[in-house]
Amino acid sequence: MHKLLDSGVAAGFESSMKSAARFLLLFLSLSPQVSQGKVEDALIGLGAPPGLPVLWDELQGLNELVLSLKAEEVERRQTLRSLESRLRDREAEAERQGRSLDGLEEAVVQQREAMEWTEADRRLLTELNSDLRMKVEQLEEQSRAQAAELWSLGSRLNLSESKVDDLKKKNTALAAELPFLQTRLRASESTLEQLRRKNAVLAARLCNSESLMEELRMQVSDLQSRLDDLEEKLNRSAERHQLRETQLKEADRHLDELKRQNTAARNWSSLEDSLSTVMTQLLQLETNTTEQSTELMKLERKLNSTESLQIKLNNGTVQKPVPSPVVQSADLLLMESRLREQHSNTTELFERLSVSEKHLEDLKTDNSALELRLNVSEILLEDVKAGNTARGAEVEDVTLRLDFTEQQVDELRIQSTAVSFRLNEIDKHLQQVTITDSDKLKVAFSAGLTDSGSIGPFDEETALIFSKTITNIGQAYNQSAAPMRGIYYFSFTAADYLKGYMGLYLYRNNQPIIFNLDLNNHGGYASTSNSVALQLEEGDGVHLRLPASYRLYDDSRNFSVFSGFLLFPL
Repeated sequence: MHKLLDSGVAAGFESSMKSAARFLLLFLSLSPQVSQGKVEDALIGLGAPPGLPVLWDELQGLNELVLSLKAEEVERRQTLRSLESRLRDREAEAERQGRSLDGLEEAVVQQREAMEWTEADRRLLTELNSDLRMKVEQLEEQSRAQAAELWSLGSRLNLSESKVDDLKKKNTALAAELPFLQTRLRASESTLEQLRRKNAVLAARLCNSESLMEELRMQVSDLQSRLDDLEEKLNRSAERHQLRETQLKEADRHLDELKRQNTAARNWSSLEDSLSTVMTQLLQLETNTTEQSTELMKLERKLNSTESLQIKLNNGTVQKPVPSPVVQSADLLLMESRLREQHSNTTELFERLSVSEKHLEDLKTDNSALELRLNVSEILLEDVKAGNTARGAEVEDVTLRLDFTEQQVDELRIQSTAVSFRLNEIDKHLQQVTITDSDKLKVAFSAGLTDSGSIGPFDEETALIFSKTITNIGQAYNQSAAPMRGIYYFSFTAADYLKGYMGLYLYRNNQPIIFNLDLNNHGGYASTSNSVALQLEEGDGVHLRLPASYRLYDDSRNFSVFSGFLLFPL
């Protein structure tokens, strides 16, 4: 007992030591200072399974991803800290500017108290003060606008960071889905190859159709030439018809003259002969006119068909409407009225410019004295502008960085949209493939032997007919061949209640695959069963045979059953 306990404790201690050593190796693999070769040697020393190096590679990849994400977070925090420091500096500068403005106002008050000017000078001072206040207000508005821009930039940075985090989450989800999608891609690539073959066939058919179109165009050109010839013939036949009509009119006139002149009975026979000849000529002319009218109808039909073909080939031409001279004259009148209005407006503008130039000359004379007093204030304003330019440069740097981050975010969005579009296309192809192949893949059957009791023994090997179909999905049972190429799984169970041997052969076409044998040495119900997975080509058949001098038993309780189903197609 003590030895067994010692051996159990030693085994538990060894397993705990191995688990601790593996944990240490995992910790060392996550640290960047330990090399991959050392970790693999340690794993081999511990007797790790062969699949662990792959896990080590994946852990190292995850470690690199975590380190890169941490570096990005540190960079972002540094940028945020720099932005906060810049904002604080700008607030301090704004306070300094406010203090300087307060000092300027105090200096102006002291100048008012120290110097007693005339009313004109006081008016000038009030104007100067108003101008200075306007400039100060403008500077304050600029500083407020800059503060608003900084706040908007900070909000944009926060939004961009949140978007980047969302995109990282989406990328991790897509990376998790990638292996499954790769398998789906392979299946879709096979379908795409089939579609390419179909496209090649369609391209050949397109070439044939294009050649047929060229032949049709040649036929149309031939038909047009033939139509021209037919039109010439029609013109000739029309001329002949007119000539025949004139001849008929002349014959009618001649008949009238003959009727008037030949009133005597002597010439009646000659008149009848001439009338008969004229009537025959009239009949011939009528037949000719009917034939010509039928030919004209046929030619009109051909012309209509050729015109429709020309419209289909040319796809129609639309002529642009030409403007009428009345519309052009109206446009010219409108242009003249507009030119007159512009001329009147220019004269008014010239007059206003002359008046404004006079006012400007007066203002120049008045402002010559004010320029000397404004020099001091302009120097102070230049100092303030220099500070504002520095701030503007800093704002430009921040905007450039924001634009760069936004470009990266846009690129990530474009990549994610492309991946999602590709995934949608793959899903569509897979859905189509699954819809088309789902009906083909549903192949399964199960059948019982008979209800008549014992079968056999026979003098020779005989094929068994399982007459009771329990399930028959895809109509795969009671057929002469396999419906499609693939891996099929077959199983059978045979039973008997008398002493002796019982067994079955399973054949693929005429080739024996399995022979299952069992001895019923006790008497009473006994059964034997077996199963096999077979690769069948389209058209192969599988059946069971009973050897000579063997027997089986089956009734309504289905002791002997034959089943099969499709595992996957090839």
